[in-house]
Amino acid sequence: MLYIRRAGLMLVALIIGFVLSLVHLPIPYLMAGIIVSIGCKLIFNDDRLKWPKMYREYALYVAGFGIGVKFTEDTWKDILEQIVGIGVSNILMLGICLVLSYLTYKWTHEDYKSCILGILPGGLTMSMLLAEEDESYNPNIIMVMQVIRLFGVILTVPILVIMLFDAKAQEAGMMAAGAGSIPWLALFVLSPIGWFCAKKLHLPTPRLLGPILITAVASVFLGGVQAPPGIMMMLTQSSIGLFIGTQLEPERLSKAKNCIPCVLVGLVVMLLISCAMAQFMASYYHFDIITAFLALAPGGAAEMALAGLSMGADVSIIVAYQLARLVLVNTTVPFIIKLMVSKGLA
Repeated sequence: MLYIRRAGLMLVALIIGFVLSLVHLPIPYLMAGIIVSIGCKLIFNDDRLKWPKMYREYALYVAGFGIGVKFTEDTWKDILEQIVGIGVSNILMLGICLVLSYLTYKWTHEDYKSCILGILPGGLTMSMLLAEEDESYNPNIIMVMQVIRLFGVILTVPILVIMLFDAKAQEAGMMAAGAGSIPWLALFVLSPIGWFCAKKLHLPTPRLLGPILITAVASVFLGGVQAPPGIMMMLTQSSIGLFIGTQLEPERLSKAKNCIPCVLVGLVVMLLISCAMAQFMASYYHFDIITAFLALAPGGAAEMALAGLSMGADVSIIVAYQLARLVLVNTTVPFIIKLMVSKGLA
Protein backbone atom coordinates (compact mmCIF):
# COMPACT_ATOMS: atom_id res chain seq x y z
CA MET A 1 0.00 0.00 0.00
CA LEU A 2 2.84 2.36 0.85
CA TYR A 3 4.55 1.75 -2.50
CA ILE A 4 1.27 2.32 -4.33
CA ARG A 5 0.86 5.65 -2.55
CA ARG A 6 4.38 6.71 -3.48
CA ALA A 7 3.88 5.61 -7.08
CA GLY A 8 0.68 7.67 -7.15
CA LEU A 9 2.52 10.73 -5.86
CA MET A 10 5.17 10.34 -8.54
CA LEU A 11 2.55 9.86 -11.28
CA VAL A 12 0.63 12.99 -10.26
CA ALA A 13 3.91 14.94 -10.06
CA LEU A 14 4.85 13.83 -13.58
CA ILE A 15 1.44 14.84 -14.93
CA ILE A 16 1.54 18.27 -13.29
CA GLY A 17 5.17 18.66 -14.36
CA PHE A 18 4.15 17.97 -17.96
CA VAL A 19 1.43 20.63 -17.71
CA LEU A 20 3.91 23.14 -16.27
CA SER A 21 6.35 22.32 -19.07
CA LEU A 22 3.68 23.24 -21.63
CA VAL A 23 3.74 26.82 -20.34
CA HIS A 24 7.57 26.73 -20.48
CA LEU A 25 8.26 27.04 -16.75
CA PRO A 26 11.83 26.11 -15.77
CA ILE A 27 12.35 22.97 -13.61
CA PRO A 28 8.66 22.07 -14.08
CA TYR A 29 8.94 18.59 -12.58
CA LEU A 30 10.82 19.82 -9.51
CA MET A 31 8.14 22.45 -8.92
CA ALA A 32 5.43 19.85 -9.54
CA GLY A 33 6.92 17.54 -6.90
CA ILE A 34 6.82 20.34 -4.33
CA ILE A 35 3.27 21.35 -5.27
CA VAL A 36 1.98 17.76 -5.11
CA SER A 37 3.57 16.93 -1.75
CA ILE A 38 2.45 20.16 -0.08
CA GLY A 39 -1.03 19.83 -1.59
CA CYS A 40 -1.42 16.28 -0.30
CA LYS A 41 -0.26 17.30 3.18
CA LEU A 42 -2.79 20.14 3.32
CA ILE A 43 -5.68 18.16 1.82
CA PHE A 44 -5.24 14.88 3.68
CA ASN A 45 -3.56 16.36 6.81
CA ASP A 46 -1.40 13.26 7.06
CA ASP A 47 1.91 13.69 8.93
CA ARG A 48 2.91 10.22 7.79
CA LEU A 49 3.21 11.44 4.21
CA LYS A 50 6.92 11.10 3.54
CA TRP A 51 9.13 10.74 0.51
CA PRO A 52 12.08 8.47 1.40
CA LYS A 53 15.40 10.25 1.68
CA MET A 54 16.94 7.30 -0.15
CA TYR A 55 14.90 8.17 -3.26
CA ARG A 56 16.19 11.74 -3.10
CA GLU A 57 19.76 10.43 -2.78
CA TYR A 58 19.37 8.30 -5.91
CA ALA A 59 17.95 11.33 -7.70
CA LEU A 60 21.04 13.33 -6.73
CA TYR A 61 23.19 10.64 -8.37
CA VAL A 62 21.35 11.25 -11.65
CA ALA A 63 21.30 15.04 -11.24
CA GLY A 64 25.03 15.10 -10.53
CA PHE A 65 25.74 12.93 -13.56
CA GLY A 66 23.51 15.10 -15.78
CA ILE A 67 25.28 18.24 -14.58
CA GLY A 68 28.74 16.73 -14.94
CA VAL A 69 28.30 15.89 -18.64
CA LYS A 70 28.01 19.62 -19.36
CA PHE A 71 31.60 20.27 -18.30
CA THR A 72 34.25 20.75 -21.00
CA GLU A 73 37.88 21.78 -20.99
CA ASP A 74 36.82 25.37 -21.69
CA THR A 75 34.49 25.47 -18.69
CA TRP A 76 37.35 24.55 -16.35
CA LYS A 77 39.32 27.48 -17.78
CA ASP A 78 36.34 29.79 -17.28
CA ILE A 79 36.02 28.73 -13.66
CA LEU A 80 39.71 29.36 -12.97
CA GLU A 81 39.46 32.81 -14.57
CA GLN A 82 36.53 33.67 -12.30
CA ILE A 83 37.94 32.31 -9.05
CA VAL A 84 38.20 35.80 -7.53
CA GLY A 85 34.60 36.64 -8.45
CA ILE A 86 33.41 33.31 -7.07
CA GLY A 87 35.14 33.96 -3.76
CA VAL A 88 34.16 37.63 -3.34
CA SER A 89 30.49 37.14 -4.29
CA ASN A 90 30.05 34.25 -1.88
CA ILE A 91 31.82 36.00 1.00
CA LEU A 92 29.53 38.99 0.42
CA MET A 93 26.44 36.76 0.45
CA LEU A 94 27.61 35.05 3.65
CA GLY A 95 28.08 38.45 5.32
CA ILE A 96 24.58 39.52 4.29
CA CYS A 97 23.15 36.29 5.72
CA LEU A 98 24.87 36.90 9.06
CA VAL A 99 23.35 40.41 9.21
CA LEU A 100 19.89 39.05 8.34
CA SER A 101 20.21 36.32 10.98
CA TYR A 102 21.04 38.94 13.61
CA LEU A 103 17.98 41.00 12.65
CA THR A 104 15.85 37.84 12.78
CA TYR A 105 17.19 37.07 16.25
CA LYS A 106 16.39 40.60 17.45
CA TRP A 107 12.87 40.46 16.03
CA THR A 108 11.87 36.96 17.14
CA HIS A 109 14.03 36.49 20.27
CA GLU A 110 14.76 32.96 19.12
CA ASP A 111 18.14 31.32 19.64
CA TYR A 112 20.76 33.36 17.72
CA LYS A 113 22.77 30.32 16.61
CA SER A 114 19.64 28.68 15.24
CA CYS A 115 18.76 31.84 13.32
CA ILE A 116 22.22 31.80 11.72
CA LEU A 117 21.87 28.20 10.58
CA GLY A 118 18.28 28.75 9.48
CA ILE A 119 18.99 31.50 6.97
CA LEU A 120 22.19 30.23 5.31
CA PRO A 121 21.70 29.60 1.56
CA GLY A 122 22.39 26.02 0.57
CA GLY A 123 23.10 25.00 4.15
CA LEU A 124 20.15 22.72 4.94
CA THR A 125 22.16 19.51 5.37
CA MET A 126 24.97 21.11 7.36
CA SER A 127 22.50 23.05 9.52
CA MET A 128 20.54 19.97 10.53
CA LEU A 129 23.73 17.97 11.22
CA LEU A 130 24.99 20.69 13.57
CA ALA A 131 21.60 20.84 15.27
CA GLU A 132 21.73 17.08 15.87
CA GLU A 133 25.19 17.37 17.47
CA ASP A 134 24.36 20.24 19.85
CA GLU A 135 21.16 20.29 21.91
CA SER A 136 21.41 24.06 22.39
CA TYR A 137 20.16 24.57 18.83
CA ASN A 138 16.45 24.68 18.00
CA PRO A 139 16.07 22.15 15.14
CA ASN A 140 12.46 23.19 14.47
CA ILE A 141 13.45 26.82 13.82
CA ILE A 142 16.32 25.72 11.59
CA MET A 143 14.19 23.30 9.56
CA VAL A 144 11.32 25.75 9.04
CA MET A 145 13.59 28.63 8.03
CA GLN A 146 15.67 26.49 5.67
CA VAL A 147 12.72 24.79 3.98
CA ILE A 148 10.80 28.05 3.52
CA ARG A 149 13.93 29.63 2.05
CA LEU A 150 14.35 26.72 -0.34
CA PHE A 151 10.65 26.76 -1.28
CA GLY A 152 10.78 30.47 -1.91
CA VAL A 153 13.85 30.24 -4.12
CA ILE A 154 12.60 27.30 -6.18
CA LEU A 155 9.16 28.82 -6.72
CA THR A 156 10.24 32.42 -7.36
CA VAL A 157 13.62 32.24 -9.12
CA PRO A 158 12.29 30.57 -12.31
CA ILE A 159 9.50 33.15 -12.54
CA LEU A 160 11.93 36.01 -11.89
CA VAL A 161 14.30 34.70 -14.56
CA ILE A 162 11.47 34.60 -17.09
CA MET A 163 10.05 38.01 -16.15
CA LEU A 164 13.31 39.92 -15.72
CA PHE A 165 15.63 38.20 -18.19
CA ASP A 166 13.20 36.78 -20.78
CA ALA A 167 14.39 33.20 -20.26
CA LYS A 168 12.71 30.26 -21.96
CA ALA A 169 12.65 26.70 -20.68
CA GLN A 170 13.76 23.85 -22.90
CA GLU A 171 11.98 20.57 -23.38
CA ALA A 172 13.22 17.77 -21.11
CA GLY A 173 14.57 15.85 -24.08
CA MET A 174 16.53 18.88 -25.28
CA MET A 175 17.74 19.52 -21.76
CA ALA A 176 19.24 16.04 -21.55
CA ALA A 177 20.43 15.88 -25.14
CA GLY A 178 24.11 15.38 -25.77
CA ALA A 179 26.59 13.08 -27.46
CA GLY A 180 29.77 11.50 -26.21
CA SER A 181 31.96 8.46 -26.50
CA ILE A 182 30.82 7.13 -23.09
CA PRO A 183 27.18 5.90 -22.92
CA TRP A 184 24.86 7.31 -20.28
CA LEU A 185 24.68 3.87 -18.62
CA ALA A 186 28.08 4.77 -17.13
CA LEU A 187 25.92 6.69 -14.64
CA PHE A 188 25.49 3.48 -12.63
CA VAL A 189 29.27 3.15 -12.27
CA LEU A 190 30.54 6.73 -12.18
CA SER A 191 28.03 8.18 -9.72
CA PRO A 192 28.57 5.62 -6.92
CA ILE A 193 32.36 5.87 -7.36
CA GLY A 194 32.15 9.67 -7.27
CA TRP A 195 30.00 9.57 -4.14
CA PHE A 196 32.40 7.16 -2.41
CA CYS A 197 35.46 9.31 -3.20
CA ALA A 198 33.70 12.55 -2.17
CA LYS A 199 32.59 10.94 1.10
CA LYS A 200 36.12 9.75 1.89
CA LEU A 201 37.42 13.26 1.20
CA HIS A 202 34.70 14.71 3.48
CA LEU A 203 33.36 16.96 0.72
CA PRO A 204 29.96 18.64 1.30
CA THR A 205 26.88 16.99 -0.27
CA PRO A 206 28.95 14.03 -1.58
CA ARG A 207 26.00 12.40 -3.38
CA LEU A 208 25.75 15.46 -5.64
CA LEU A 209 29.31 16.79 -5.75
CA GLY A 210 30.96 13.38 -6.23
CA PRO A 211 29.00 12.43 -9.38
CA ILE A 212 29.45 15.97 -10.77
CA LEU A 213 33.23 15.90 -10.39
CA ILE A 214 33.88 12.37 -11.62
CA THR A 215 31.54 12.79 -14.60
CA ALA A 216 33.09 16.16 -15.43
CA VAL A 217 36.57 14.59 -15.42
CA ALA A 218 35.36 11.72 -17.60
CA SER A 219 33.68 14.15 -19.97
CA VAL A 220 36.85 16.24 -20.41
CA PHE A 221 39.48 13.49 -20.59
CA LEU A 222 37.58 10.56 -22.16
CA GLY A 223 35.88 12.28 -25.08
CA GLY A 224 32.52 13.23 -23.62
CA VAL A 225 29.70 11.45 -21.82
CA GLN A 226 26.16 10.97 -23.10
CA ALA A 227 23.51 12.70 -21.02
CA PRO A 228 20.81 10.60 -19.32
CA PRO A 229 17.42 10.25 -21.07
CA GLY A 230 14.82 12.97 -20.65
CA ILE A 231 12.43 10.71 -18.71
CA MET A 232 15.17 10.02 -16.18
CA MET A 233 15.68 13.73 -15.63
CA MET A 234 11.91 14.14 -15.18
CA LEU A 235 11.88 11.44 -12.49
CA THR A 236 14.95 13.01 -10.88
CA GLN A 237 13.36 16.46 -10.64
CA SER A 238 10.09 15.03 -9.34
CA SER A 239 11.81 12.93 -6.66
CA ILE A 240 13.84 15.87 -5.35
CA GLY A 241 10.70 18.05 -5.34
CA LEU A 242 8.62 15.45 -3.49
CA PHE A 243 11.29 15.09 -0.82
CA ILE A 244 11.57 18.85 -0.30
CA GLY A 245 7.79 19.26 -0.12
CA THR A 246 7.29 16.59 2.52
CA GLN A 247 9.82 18.27 4.83
CA LEU A 248 7.47 21.13 5.66
CA GLU A 249 4.93 20.07 8.27
CA PRO A 250 2.03 22.22 9.56
CA GLU A 251 3.00 21.49 13.16
CA ARG A 252 6.52 22.82 12.58
CA LEU A 253 5.11 25.96 10.96
CA SER A 254 2.84 26.71 13.91
CA LYS A 255 5.75 26.40 16.36
CA ALA A 256 7.94 28.75 14.32
CA LYS A 257 5.36 31.21 12.97
CA ASN A 258 7.23 34.21 14.41
CA CYS A 259 10.17 33.47 12.12
CA ILE A 260 8.22 33.16 8.86
CA PRO A 261 7.90 36.93 8.10
CA CYS A 262 11.62 37.39 8.78
CA VAL A 263 12.53 34.51 6.46
CA LEU A 264 10.36 35.92 3.67
CA VAL A 265 11.78 39.44 4.04
CA GLY A 266 15.29 38.04 4.19
CA LEU A 267 14.63 36.01 1.05
CA VAL A 268 13.46 39.11 -0.84
CA VAL A 269 16.58 40.99 0.28
CA MET A 270 18.88 38.16 -0.84
CA LEU A 271 17.14 37.87 -4.21
CA LEU A 272 17.43 41.62 -4.82
CA ILE A 273 21.12 41.57 -3.92
CA SER A 274 21.61 38.51 -6.12
CA CYS A 275 20.02 40.38 -9.05
CA ALA A 276 22.33 43.35 -8.53
CA MET A 277 25.43 41.17 -8.23
CA ALA A 278 24.37 39.14 -11.29
CA GLN A 279 24.21 42.30 -13.41
CA PHE A 280 27.74 43.22 -12.38
CA MET A 281 29.22 39.72 -12.72
CA ALA A 282 27.64 39.14 -16.13
CA SER A 283 29.07 42.42 -17.37
CA TYR A 284 32.51 41.88 -15.85
CA TYR A 285 33.01 38.26 -16.90
CA HIS A 286 30.98 38.47 -20.13
CA PHE A 287 28.56 35.60 -19.59
CA ASP A 288 24.78 35.68 -19.85
CA ILE A 289 22.65 37.23 -17.13
CA ILE A 290 20.56 34.06 -16.59
CA THR A 291 23.69 32.07 -15.75
CA ALA A 292 24.87 34.86 -13.44
CA PHE A 293 21.57 35.08 -11.55
CA LEU A 294 21.22 31.32 -11.05
CA ALA A 295 24.87 31.14 -9.94
CA LEU A 296 24.29 33.79 -7.26
CA ALA A 297 20.69 32.99 -6.23
CA PRO A 298 20.33 31.81 -2.60
CA GLY A 299 19.22 28.30 -3.51
CA GLY A 300 20.78 24.86 -3.41
CA ALA A 301 23.39 23.69 -5.92
CA ALA A 302 21.20 20.88 -7.27
CA GLU A 303 18.08 23.01 -7.66
CA MET A 304 19.81 25.96 -9.33
CA ALA A 305 21.85 23.68 -11.60
CA LEU A 306 18.68 21.87 -12.69
CA ALA A 307 17.08 25.25 -13.40
CA GLY A 308 20.13 26.13 -15.48
CA LEU A 309 19.89 22.86 -17.40
CA SER A 310 16.24 23.54 -18.19
CA MET A 311 17.03 27.03 -19.55
CA GLY A 312 20.19 26.30 -21.49
CA ALA A 313 22.37 28.33 -19.10
CA ASP A 314 26.05 27.61 -18.46
CA VAL A 315 25.50 25.02 -15.76
CA SER A 316 29.22 24.60 -15.04
CA ILE A 317 29.47 28.24 -13.91
CA ILE A 318 26.30 27.86 -11.82
CA VAL A 319 27.69 24.76 -10.12
CA ALA A 320 31.06 26.44 -9.48
CA TYR A 321 29.50 29.43 -7.70
CA GLN A 322 26.91 27.39 -5.78
CA LEU A 323 29.36 24.73 -4.62
CA ALA A 324 31.94 27.35 -3.64
CA ARG A 325 29.28 28.91 -1.40
CA LEU A 326 28.47 25.48 0.02
CA VAL A 327 32.13 24.85 0.84
CA LEU A 328 32.43 28.33 2.38
CA VAL A 329 29.34 27.78 4.54
CA ASN A 330 30.46 24.32 5.68
CA THR A 331 34.00 25.40 6.56
CA THR A 332 33.51 28.84 8.09
CA VAL A 333 30.09 28.97 9.76
CA PRO A 334 30.78 26.35 12.47
CA PHE A 335 33.98 28.26 13.32
CA ILE A 336 32.11 31.61 13.34
CA ILE A 337 29.47 30.22 15.69
CA LYS A 338 32.08 28.75 18.06
CA LEU A 339 33.89 32.11 18.09
CA MET A 340 30.66 33.96 18.88
CA VAL A 341 29.84 31.53 21.69
CA SER A 342 33.32 31.96 23.20
CA LYS A 343 32.85 35.76 23.09
CA GLY A 344 29.41 35.51 24.67
CA LEU A 345 27.68 36.83 21.53
CA ALA A 346 25.53 33.75 20.91
